Amino acid sequence: MKLNLRIEVITILYRECRFRTALTMFKEVKPDIKNSEVFNILGGISNSLYAYDVGNLQFYILSGGCERLRTENYFDYFNIIHEKVQISDFLQGDKDFDRYFYILPLMATMLNTYEFANADKSFLGCSFEMIYSYSKEENKLFFEPMDKENGKFEWIYTTELLKLNEYKNDLIGDYVVYKVLKEDFISNRSINHYINMPLKNLVIDNLSNILYDYKDYEKFPGVRGDIAYTNLIKHFSKLKEVVQSKGNYKNYNALLKYYKVQIIYLRNLILSGTDTFYRGEFIDTLKDLNATLVDFDGDKYIKDFEQSGKIWRNIGRLLMQLYIDITEEKVDKLLAYLKALQKIEIKSFENILDDLGYFSQKVSNI
Repeated sequence: MKLNLRIEVITILYRECRFRTALTMFKEVKPDIKNSEVFNILGGISNSLYAYDVGNLQFYILSGGCERLRTENYFDYFNIIHEKVQISDFLQGDKDFDRYFYILPLMATMLNTYEFANADKSFLGCSFEMIYSYSKEENKLFFEPMDKENGKFEWIYTTELLKLNEYKNDLIGDYVVYKVLKEDFISNRSINHYINMPLKNLVIDNLSNILYDYKDYEKFPGVRGDIAYTNLIKHFSKLKEVVQSKGNYKNYNALLKYYKVQIIYLRNLILSGTDTFYRGEFIDTLKDLNATLVDFDGDKYIKDFEQSGKIWRNIGRLLMQLYIDITEEKVDKLLAYLKALQKIEIKSFENILDDLGYFSQKVSNI
């Protein structure tokens, strides 16, 4: 199938709330740290696939980057000293925004609305945001905008938030505010170790994690690299079989309902906080490598990830169309997109590692 990729003019990088929170924290240690450096400290680009239980069903979820930023990973991975404060205690107690970071797990559906406690919270804990201020009069917590001078503050309604004071799930355990003393973060040995790593080394670690041996601890183990695409292709090939049966497949209606939920979960995760599933952010990394390494030519890879970024964006649009109406033609298009990504990205990951000297270093260590 020939893929028709639309060209988008505007791409906003590093706009995800988790990333902006971590960037604010890292700038306390190194004020001039680059976005690309923080991106790669947090795990860089990825293509991870996870099987996650929601109720008595299992769904595939995707991660395109910054895997160390999931709430259950971030604090433990970097050994960040923190205190967990109940929602009610945080709202009623003293707050010192000059000395502490206050971080709240949330979902986009919880922002700028007066009702959210009864919404689907299956993935509450995948993301979080830095609390900027609290207005007791308005019953709102405010979060730092991307543009502090001209940006509009997002907010969360504390009356509704209090309804989640006793909430817990598998991702985060108890739902709390994470309180971090800035002095502790600045002196954190793990944070400083990563800040002092050259960008080249960070990229090598991240790409070898994707393709070969993933070394980071994971509460919910996933697969990445070639097998991630293969499993996702198999998953949606089954949907094609169901659709082709025209109602004769066992549990046909139940399976279509299941895939509709699967489709919307994937769409939301792919489009959440990133225009190109972090491929634009990875292009920024390649540009910085170009500028700092005289023996590295990243231009050819930039073209690869411009193409894959467009494919990921088109997948997000296609999944919405599939959610509205599942047809064989649309499933075929999705499968073609996934196969194209598998071909483009895996080969590029391998070639980038080769150009950065990963394989020659492995040979010399034997």
